[in-house]
Amino acid sequence: ATFGFKTAGKEKGDAINTTGGPKGGPKIMTSRQKDIYDLIKGDPSISRNAMAVALSINVSALRKHLDALRAKGIIAREGPAKGGHWEILIND
Repeated sequence: ATFGFKTAGKEKGDAINTTGGPKGGPKIMTSRQKDIYDLIKGDPSISRNAMAVALSINVSALRKHLDALRAKGIIAREGPAKGGHWEILIND
């Protein structure tokens, strides 16, 4: 299957549609979640702190976005807290 993202504007809170949901429906990512997805894709071993700094947001806000991406089945965390890595489950 082919997975893709329909990009929208880059305003905070803008939704980005993704295809390939577990039941065939589209997945929705905010522009901030797409930014996090791109960081993980570029460096699967990136830490939460490094992502928060790169996006100029606090770690607690980042965790909420990561939890949402995990709940949507887009990303997963593998391995221990230190030395683990992120996995992209749906490619763009």
